[in-house]
Amino acid sequence: MKPELANLQLIARRILDLYSTLAGDEERYLSLRDVGNCIGSRIRLLEGVAANPADRYVLSTSQSEDFLRTLLDSFGICAATGSTGEKLQKLEAYDVKRLEKKRDMLRRLKERDSQVQDWLFSVLVRGWAELQHLGPLKDLNRGRRFKGSKVADFHVTMGKVNELVECKRIHPAKEDTEVDYDGLIDKLQKKMDEAADQISSTEKELQISGTTRHVLLDVPMVQADKTLKQVRRA
Repeated sequence: MKPELANLQLIARRILDLYSTLAGDEERYLSLRDVGNCIGSRIRLLEGVAANPADRYVLSTSQSEDFLRTLLDSFGICAATGSTGEKLQKLEAYDVKRLEKKRDMLRRLKERDSQVQDWLFSVLVRGWAELQHLGPLKDLNRGRRFKGSKVADFHVTMGKVNELVECKRIHPAKEDTEVDYDGLIDKLQKKMDEAADQISSTEKELQISGTTRHVLLDVPMVQADKTLKQVRRA
């Protein structure tokens, strides 16, 4: 299945503008485009979409999935920076410092794929919280108090109720292979155990108890597995 690119040039250009904003300047953006991780490949894909008329550019199935995931992550990034309304619709960031300190942003975007994708998932959660008027979430990993510690991702205070949120992403062992669902269940159990330990450690550090605990799981390999099977049948 090779869906033709509809009228997505404008969206691609807006996402590229967003990455340019995150990078900080043109030189940093160019270094980001050339990096050998998922961010670099996303930027190169977007540049191809933005530069070609719709009737001359065809996306493969995997490229279509990458484009849609990039679009979703971009909405999460913008929402997490505080964008709403028209600014969010145009994929424009409001305050990038809500995500990372300027000196740390480029380093974050150049990390290994697994690290970048973990971060993007946590940003998506922060964006959702902002839109639900629950944010900004207190990012515990950015605090000096917890530097080098295994703690939960976020602390939310709702009146007298303390809530702790941990985000986990299950990474596939190999690309373009069918999912071992028994192995996946084992990974999920390990991630849940890790999250429970991190939340317990956070409670001790914050000297709180009786928290409401949330563990959010991103398991993209399941959808990728379904898509792969559909393509093979076609």
